[in-house]
Amino acid sequence: MSRSAPAPAFTIDSRSGRYGITVIKACGELDFYAGPRLRTAVLESVADGKALIVVDVGGLEFLDSTGLGVLIKGLKVCRAAGGSFAIARLTRRPERTLRTAGVLALFDLYDTVEAAEEAFSSPGSSQLPG
Repeated sequence: MSRSAPAPAFTIDSRSGRYGITVIKACGELDFYAGPRLRTAVLESVADGKALIVVDVGGLEFLDSTGLGVLIKGLKVCRAAGGSFAIARLTRRPERTLRTAGVLALFDLYDTVEAAEEAFSSPGSSQLPG
């Protein structure tokens, strides 16, 4: 009997980025079991008045339909609160899930977290409060 490698654990780290933007770093598998943790992080940020969110998915190895739903919900919640929701460092496997589901174009995508922060802070941007 062969033993398969254990599934990568899902980790999430939330921090305040530049310009009052919340940066949430998600690593591992964003699936049925991990989705609620990301959803909670997004909802707590918005409830705290921080509706500018960048999700760094550079360490995401897998994205299923539950994870996809969490990302879409995050986008809707941030926009409803007058904020914005962006995805940074999208890798091939999660990108394929977003593309296959036909929702890739819904998201603001950036190569780096810093690029997303700069886009939110650019002059004339309605993204930042004030």
